[in-house]
Amino acid sequence: MQADILLFFSRIQSPILDAVANAASFLGESGIIFAIVAFLIWNTDRRKSFVLCINVVAALSLTGIIKAAVRAPRPFTVLPEIGGGRLETATGYSFPSGHTTAGAAFYGSLARLWRNRRLSCTCAVAIVLVGLSRLYLGVHWPIDVFGGLVSGLGTTFILSPALLRLFDDKARSIRMGILCGLPLTVISLAMAVLTGAGAIDSVAFTDLFKILAVSGTAMLGYAWERSVLDYTTDVPWSLKIGRYICGAAGMGIIMALKSVFPPSAFFDWLRYGGMGLWLMGAYPVICARIRIKGMAVFSASESSAE
Repeated sequence: MQADILLFFSRIQSPILDAVANAASFLGESGIIFAIVAFLIWNTDRRKSFVLCINVVAALSLTGIIKAAVRAPRPFTVLPEIGGGRLETATGYSFPSGHTTAGAAFYGSLARLWRNRRLSCTCAVAIVLVGLSRLYLGVHWPIDVFGGLVSGLGTTFILSPALLRLFDDKARSIRMGILCGLPLTVISLAMAVLTGAGAIDSVAFTDLFKILAVSGTAMLGYAWERSVLDYTTDVPWSLKIGRYICGAAGMGIIMALKSVFPPSAFFDWLRYGGMGLWLMGAYPVICARIRIKGMAVFSASESSAE
């Protein structure tokens, strides 16, 4: 049955559908998702964007753990009729689909947190398109897409209510950031070292240690920022746009260090860990010290000032 579905998609391929599938797959890739997450964290409702970010990294971490445990082969490695498209995004093992997980967690969180009928419909279409694109491209089995949907949507709807309450308790949320972030950071570093030494399966653990590095340092960054700053996004749009451009440039520079560092799992860990720390902690804290026409790029909230 699964092979029949993939063979059907391979028979209907065309240049137009190829372009659509590649664009739809892009909607579920970590680069575009984290670019939007960064904008939301730095410029919109902090409570909702905090929950959205944790939902995404938690869902991806869960999927990464399942991938490493199950180690299912990709369809294009099993079926000779399936050539596979966008293979540069088909890293790691097959089950569950990371793109579908990311899309379901991100767009599901947008719909769940920013309740709006038009937005919810758009997000539902995006989730479906991401899943279908991975089947069309031949990089996932149907069961992989289903598993990604369960992982992404399940994590979102289970965690969101608890995370919203947690954010309202500042002291507890800071403790959570430290208690969760520190072990994840240490575990991801250990995985990176073992992967680099060839002691564990690089296919199973490379993507996993990267997402755990982002998750751990993002939580530590959140705890740091909220302890010393607790910024507000209530500033003019001109500042919001400017600080996003600068912050996104910083994220780009961190990831571009790949061309500077020698190929190494440890340096990959540094880059991904640096991105999480920059996203949730370092950039807001640095920008709070920068003032434009008397106004901080990130302003401290009243609760912090008190």
